[in-house]
Amino acid sequence: KKIAKEFQERMVAWAKNIKVSDPLEEGC
Repeated sequence: KKIAKEFQERMVAWAKNIKVSDPLEEGC
């Protein structure tokens, strides 16, 4: 259960990173 919670938090941070970096990648 503890691992699942950490995994969920990582997925949220990972999704945020993708949303921020997507426009930059498309611009290239």
